[in-house]
Amino acid sequence: MKESPLENLRKKLEEMKKILGDIIVPNPKKLQENCEKFITLRQEIQDLIDELDKLKVPIEPELVRLREIDSLVRSNLRIFNRGLRNSSIFSKASCYPKEFWWWHISEIVKIEKKKKLKKIILSTGILGIIIIGIILIFTFYKTPEEEFLTALSYVDKLIEEKKYEIAEVEARKILEKYPNRIEIWIKLGIIQEMKGHPDFTSTYNRAKSLCKNEEEFYMSRAMEYFRIKEFERAERDIDKILKKDSENPRALYILGSIYEEKGEIFEALKVYKKIESLGDKVDPQLMAMTKVRLGLIMQKIPSTLPLK
Repeated sequence: MKESPLENLRKKLEEMKKILGDIIVPNPKKLQENCEKFITLRQEIQDLIDELDKLKVPIEPELVRLREIDSLVRSNLRIFNRGLRNSSIFSKASCYPKEFWWWHISEIVKIEKKKKLKKIILSTGILGIIIIGIILIFTFYKTPEEEFLTALSYVDKLIEEKKYEIAEVEARKILEKYPNRIEIWIKLGIIQEMKGHPDFTSTYNRAKSLCKNEEEFYMSRAMEYFRIKEFERAERDIDKILKKDSENPRALYILGSIYEEKGEIFEALKVYKKIESLGDKVDPQLMAMTKVRLGLIMQKIPSTLPLK
């Protein structure tokens, strides 16, 4: 007897679940094969769902199972992208709409990478302190965002070398293409400030107008000052944030980092301990990094010395 569409759907859901298990805990030799099987099977399941929908057959339990599987897949898209890197299966992707996301995994992963790059540059959290100034340049292609970051990195290098005239020329070139990017306006303001140019205040005002609030502006500028070792200027900006919110964890972390760089270890220790005392108010990642800094500082302090 021929299987009903509903029985076929249930059978294919079980088969897809098994394939997914082999992908998430991959056998490298079969990863591409299993990923291709999954996409083909996912499309067959979608076709069956469309058929059953036309027949008015209730399939809510099966849809719940499918949503669970889809959710698991979407949280592991990088594995699929790696497995399908050399596959020709995506040549059929143009035949399917964006809602059929399994055909567009490569594109989804690229979009996520771009978002991550932007987050790294704009982030005012701990990652901004740890990897500030580092630009992720992909080897095989450059998106507009990557071109922007590469140009930004070159300006950073010129600022570090105190080649302010060339840095200003390059910064203005970037502004022609990206007039609404906060970070390049801040860098231009710093260049002008270091040169003693009278326009630096208006340049900072332009950057401030693009920020959501004053905190974002002062945090971003403080990190730029920190990167070029202008610690006094960075500290002044952080103080402006802390005057309004003395328990701002991100501002406190930057302040602790400034004290460390200045060799004021006990002051840094006090700040990190204050962050630790804030408990659940602090982002878990920031709290973890604070504990790391505390541990490193404690190793530097002789046990016989009293803590101030």
